[in-house]
Amino acid sequence: MTLFKITIDSTQISADFTNFPILVVLNTDNLSESNLLEINANPLKVSFTDENDTVEYYAEIEFSSTTETRYWVQILSISSSVDTIFNFEFGLTSDNTSYIGETGDIAAQSVWDSDFKNVYHFSQDPSAGALSILDSTSNENHGTPNGSMTSGDLIYNSTHGYGLDLDGSNDYISCPFSKTDIGSIPCFIVQFVPDVSTNRIYSLAETGFPQSWMPWIIGINGQYYINGNYYLAHATVSAGTMAVTSLTFYSGTWKHWLNGSYVTSKTTAIGSNAADTLFVGAGYGGYLNGKVFQFFALSKNVTSAWMSAFYKSITNQLISQIEEDDGSSNFSLTDMSLDIAGYYQTLEYTPLDIAGYYQILESIPLDIHAQGYALIDETLDLSIALQDLKNLTLDALMVKQKMGNVVIDIQLADGIITGDAVMDISVSDGNKTQNMGMDLMAVSTLPEFKSVYAMNLTSAIKEVVS
Repeated sequence: MTLFKITIDSTQISADFTNFPILVVLNTDNLSESNLLEINANPLKVSFTDENDTVEYYAEIEFSSTTETRYWVQILSISSSVDTIFNFEFGLTSDNTSYIGETGDIAAQSVWDSDFKNVYHFSQDPSAGALSILDSTSNENHGTPNGSMTSGDLIYNSTHGYGLDLDGSNDYISCPFSKTDIGSIPCFIVQFVPDVSTNRIYSLAETGFPQSWMPWIIGINGQYYINGNYYLAHATVSAGTMAVTSLTFYSGTWKHWLNGSYVTSKTTAIGSNAADTLFVGAGYGGYLNGKVFQFFALSKNVTSAWMSAFYKSITNQLISQIEEDDGSSNFSLTDMSLDIAGYYQTLEYTPLDIAGYYQILESIPLDIHAQGYALIDETLDLSIALQDLKNLTLDALMVKQKMGNVVIDIQLADGIITGDAVMDISVSDGNKTQNMGMDLMAVSTLPEFKSVYAMNLTSAIKEVVS
């Protein structure tokens, strides 16, 4: 199994969100060719979890190929103040059908909460006929291609993914739709690329093109019509330019949004009509000459922050990093405060809390009960054996130690005792001492001395008297 960490850039978000759908695009920009081949061979043998790997997320496979795989993932909580990190792991031993699914599977439908009424990625072959354009939600409002659409109208764009090429003559998708479900707070979002800048292009209308209820989004020469009588004017979307345009209604006001930003509004009422079908790509008096990539119908009073974030999700701008996690962060720790219980460690300059083995730690004020350490520049209490200790202020009980520049109380047998340290020492036989001034109780001393230098002693004390 291979683990990647995915980072959502908090600077791209101006509010916190819950149950938010994120588009994850995996291609050679962030994965190796061999990784992409493995994922394409087994797109269900993956998992998405929170950063701590405690909560698993639902994901829908939009499509998978040898060069690119796209997942829509429902992230339970996204922060606008700190980056949100979640895990992606592939190479599982079995299909993870409880959380990962293709469009129409229960796991995939779980990505889209009850706010979403219709979701189309337009990644199915339109020549398959009635109900071949799949709705990703649990409502299963599958669409039907109309006009002269063929398998050649299913197109792929390396930036936008799969979509449908509409000819501007009679191609469109009719989609079941419930005005009752969408209620009084409809929100419509479509991602498209027009082939003709000033064509009469409509991306949404209701059956019969009623002028009393459903808005169509893109009108004549870039005008945005509502209810057939009012329009929200905006500059024309240029031919070949991707746009995400949206219409929302709340409390008597229609608002138009382009690429996640508010454009203008019109105060008018929602009318009524008996028909419950949406036309994607056709409208009052015309058809879209261009390509559609995504369409969403919601019952939601969206905020400016939500609309901006969702636009960036559709266009793959929220994710700042997809990076393989090789596990090294579990073993190399720097600048952390902790208590450690462990063996055979090299500890330097790290204050942290840890229970573990074979770590590389730096700069550590801590309490340790261990064996076999190399400790430098530490202030601590130790009960240890066979250590190499330098520059430590401590109380120690030890045997056969090698110590320098240490102010301590020591009880030793067969130890290494040196000079110029003020202390009481009881010693016998075999000490190597230097640089210590002390009161000495020992064997074979001369009664008349003024200074004592004891160096390189083995079994007796040598004295030089001045």
